[in-house]
Amino acid sequence: MTMPLRNAAARAYREQMEAPSGPAGLIAQHLPLARRVAWHVHGKAPGAIEVEELQQMAVVALIEAANAHQGDDATFPGYASMRIKGALLDEMRRRAAMTRGALRRRREMLNAQEALSASLGRQPTRAEIAAHLDIDEAEFSARCDEAEGIRYSSMDEVYSDHSMLFADEQQDAFDGVADEQMRALLARHIGGLPEREALVLQLYFVEELNLVEIAEVFDLTSARICQLKASALSKLRKALQDSI
Repeated sequence: MTMPLRNAAARAYREQMEAPSGPAGLIAQHLPLARRVAWHVHGKAPGAIEVEELQQMAVVALIEAANAHQGDDATFPGYASMRIKGALLDEMRRRAAMTRGALRRRREMLNAQEALSASLGRQPTRAEIAAHLDIDEAEFSARCDEAEGIRYSSMDEVYSDHSMLFADEQQDAFDGVADEQMRALLARHIGGLPEREALVLQLYFVEELNLVEIAEVFDLTSARICQLKASALSKLRKALQDSI
């Protein structure tokens, strides 16, 4: 093992020994994971919920996942990702249901206005509509404010294959087979790369280190790591094109 890798291994060992254990350790170690999942969900449905709020909910879900996790620590990232993503999607669907409730209340107000207009022969006042709905004027004003924010759109306008709100969490059977075949193909070609390039890809895509962190592991510049990553990806791309 070269000196930079020995130093990196020693540093990782010290950090592991000094890190808190149990759920607290899992939470501290995987906070970046929670933020990444929040950004991913936000990118698929921008504007639905602010990313800062998604990140807060992601941290809460991470804490719950750490306290509930019973398996080996090595399985926690996948488990936590699933729990965090599920919690964020549940909240987005809950808020979508709230919007449907606002639409229902708006229809009730419009129906009341039409009924009173027919019976009175004129446009009813706000107080008359509120009395017809058996609510006070303050509640009626709140419903009016809520209705102002409602925008009607057809399903064709709002539907998107890339929207998390319309996502089917069950993987298509064909996609599952294709993914397995692609993973096997990638694994074979990555095994044929020079050791350093293969390790750069491992650290970047699997361990999710950035170029600066990988450069520190190898004691190289981040520009050199970028070159190694680009070279490895170019070789993989060509190998995959030749195989397909």
